[in-house]
Amino acid sequence: MKILVSYRAIPNAPGFATGDCVVRELRAMGHEVQVHAKQYQSDRWVENDFVPTFYGVKFDLLLYLEMNDSDPQYTELRGLKCKKVYWTFDDEMRPQWSARFVAEMGFGRVFYASDRSVFRGRRNTSWLPYFVTPAAIAARQNNKTRQCTIVGSPFPERVRFVEELKTLGVPVEFISGVHQAKSLRIMAESMVTINNFPSGGSGLLVNRVWDALGVGSCLVTELQPGLSEFLCDGDRCGYVAYHNSRDCAEIVGDLLASGRWAAVARAGIEVGEKKNLAKHRLEKILEVIK
Repeated sequence: MKILVSYRAIPNAPGFATGDCVVRELRAMGHEVQVHAKQYQSDRWVENDFVPTFYGVKFDLLLYLEMNDSDPQYTELRGLKCKKVYWTFDDEMRPQWSARFVAEMGFGRVFYASDRSVFRGRRNTSWLPYFVTPAAIAARQNNKTRQCTIVGSPFPERVRFVEELKTLGVPVEFISGVHQAKSLRIMAESMVTINNFPSGGSGLLVNRVWDALGVGSCLVTELQPGLSEFLCDGDRCGYVAYHNSRDCAEIVGDLLASGRWAAVARAGIEVGEKKNLAKHRLEKILEVIK
């Protein structure tokens, strides 16, 4: 297929790595791929070298990646006469804008990564979460110098959760304000990585879930819909789920004391590489739209 991949992203941010990974995987699958991307450089958006005259260019598919880095104004894409797919990772942050953009652009199929998505339950929509990236796999290491970490923004709910864990005796490190590469290194050094999403969004399998699997850390995450569908292969699961801070403290304590964290981490690596790479998500998209 001749595919146009379009996205906006900030270099060194997760969105930039996502777009680059998707393009490379599609090419590895044998597709002819061209990129329409804008990168944020020196306080302004700069388009990549390929800025075609879209009218008259024949593509089989437009794959638009929405990663919440900015509101794109891609009016030139509307004239494309091909199948159009919108894959959104953060639309719950801007539901009205996302819905309007999809309607104006004429996207025939929408894939969303969050169960809180504005598109949930609509026709021609499917839940399709994020994936394990090559960067996470490359950061993997056997030498674990940290026992347990939580990486993320210091939301009040998350800060309280960390304090509760510490009160319950969990040797947890809370690290915020780090860029993607450092975040991966920290998780790779950790026996256990706890995923805590303060807003309690169901079905929101954030990047930390996939990064923990990729780097080989034992994932302990809130119980949410979809975990077993994506993070288990038969009876082999790459995570342990908790209900609340006390439950989480007991789970982490047992994992560390027994050494069972290593087996869960190995299962996470296997499940991640078997069914949760970018190519698996893209195969699903292409299967649905064919």
